[in-house]
Amino acid sequence: MLNWGYLIPAIILGTMGWMLYWFGLPMIGALAGAGVGATFGYAAASQIAAPWAAVALPAIGMVLGAIIGFIFIRAFQFYLFFAAGACFGGMLGFQIMDQPTVRSMLHDPGPAVSFLVVGLLALLGGFLCLKLRRYIVAAITSVMATFLLVMGLPLDWRGYGMVIGLVVFLAIQIGLVNRFVDDEKFDQRTRYRMNDDVPDTRAID
Repeated sequence: MLNWGYLIPAIILGTMGWMLYWFGLPMIGALAGAGVGATFGYAAASQIAAPWAAVALPAIGMVLGAIIGFIFIRAFQFYLFFAAGACFGGMLGFQIMDQPTVRSMLHDPGPAVSFLVVGLLALLGGFLCLKLRRYIVAAITSVMATFLLVMGLPLDWRGYGMVIGLVVFLAIQIGLVNRFVDDEKFDQRTRYRMNDDVPDTRAID
């Protein structure tokens, strides 16, 4: 028997996961910023011996944090993706340099060479993750949607549903990413393109 409580969220997440992430990102930033701002407000209020501080400072911090998070979360996500990719690349570099076969091929390199390789792989991982961030979000949301889809299907259908659902969701979301990125409908604000602010001198001439 089909469980639509799982199937409906699976279809929505699997077909529009990247778009939901993009449009919902400012709200995530606002909530995170409000929490951080309120925390700083409480910390500041504890240092001020005034009856109004315990209420006013957390409220002010919450509002300011929400505004800052709402505005800057799109730019901040670039640092998060780069940091995640750099961590993955660095860990991969440590694993590679720790292999006996690799160390013997490089004639037992010293710490300087090992750290150089780890650093290069960390940079490569960071830039790759930053470049492919849209596809990473599409893939993650597609996998999450596939799990929901499988939970909503009967036991006999789950094997086929997992394979077909993952392929279909990935195809739809990657197609949407390519479509909207080519048209620059989503990333135009965060790219700060100079072309938008420079007048077309050819038209003036």
